[in-house]
Amino acid sequence: MLSPFAYLPSAILSSMFRLNEAADYRSFRMDVVIPFDYSSVNSIVPFTEDVFTTIKVGTGIPAKTYSPIIDTGTCGLVISASGFPSWSNSTAAEFPIGWEFLSSSKRLYSGHWIPKDIQFMNAGVEVISRVPILAVEEVTICPNYNETTDTNICPTTTSGPPPVVTPMPTGIQVMGVGFGREVDGQPQGTPDKNPFLNMRTIDGHPVPPNRKFRNGYIISKDGITIGLTLRNTQGMKFAKLAPRWTNSSVPHDPRDWAAVPSCMSINGATCTPGSALIDTGVAQSYMTLPFGTIANRTIFPLLDNGSTVDVQFGSPREIVACEKFIVGDAEGIQKGVVPSSVRLSLADPVKNPPHVNTGRHFLRRWKLAFDAVGGKLGFAPV
Repeated sequence: MLSPFAYLPSAILSSMFRLNEAADYRSFRMDVVIPFDYSSVNSIVPFTEDVFTTIKVGTGIPAKTYSPIIDTGTCGLVISASGFPSWSNSTAAEFPIGWEFLSSSKRLYSGHWIPKDIQFMNAGVEVISRVPILAVEEVTICPNYNETTDTNICPTTTSGPPPVVTPMPTGIQVMGVGFGREVDGQPQGTPDKNPFLNMRTIDGHPVPPNRKFRNGYIISKDGITIGLTLRNTQGMKFAKLAPRWTNSSVPHDPRDWAAVPSCMSINGATCTPGSALIDTGVAQSYMTLPFGTIANRTIFPLLDNGSTVDVQFGSPREIVACEKFIVGDAEGIQKGVVPSSVRLSLADPVKNPPHVNTGRHFLRRWKLAFDAVGGKLGFAPV
């Protein structure tokens, strides 16, 4: 019989078995809170719907104000080119071609990465970041997209429905702030695209050379805290993340970390190790487990109501957080961590390693701290 950790890549496996050193943030004192623009529903029960914040993109008269969704399931600020400050075909052509594929909706965003200043308007003080922004010139519903080989153009095939293309779409405003998302149709979703990791100034103070600033962020029911300190990480238990650049000869951003290690099981079965994503962008959960996993899916691929799901976060030697819930529990869906549904796929673990997307309801009970320098994800109950 294979070891329960046999399916994990060596980089993740070695990281999981390191001792979980206590995070020490005593020398860091610089932080700022960026509150969410809460809907009336979220003000009653947080993370029932998408969360937003208000930003201004660009400087001077061409600057425009947006209220993007905060999405930990993607990385990079994505805005319709039709509403982008000073956008033109000729201007866009001066910058790199960009794309992002959303596997859950089969949407392919295509455009160009255009760098702009971003000011966070909810912070109470001036907070400015600068990143390349994907100005979306085309959206394609692309059911045949191959995340391994395809880029900004949806492939056509002789079988299946043809791609549905929308040129110059409107209304797209998504701020992707996740990490380790390059493997899910987002090869360009690297840390240099994350607005929360590329602060320029906070309340007039330059961020990059400031020794009192620890690059990272905390997400909680109240909003986003930029900068990790001893005070705002109190009560956190940290899981070590694997660096994504370990086995590559190509230089990578040192802030580029893999998804948090986890272990998941259904109906009390042996826990299967893999990785996890806590995704503010969806209310449902997605799980992928190895072929042979016993599970009831009367309405494929939905896991039957009454099934028990257990998810643990951290290394096998030190679990830092865990949640166990019953699928379909109405009260848990309305007020607790239970996702609106659980969509289960079974796959060859060599080709598609086990993983879970918990959905946003998880954040009703937990707050998270991502340390982009030390490669750690902290969990604290709320």
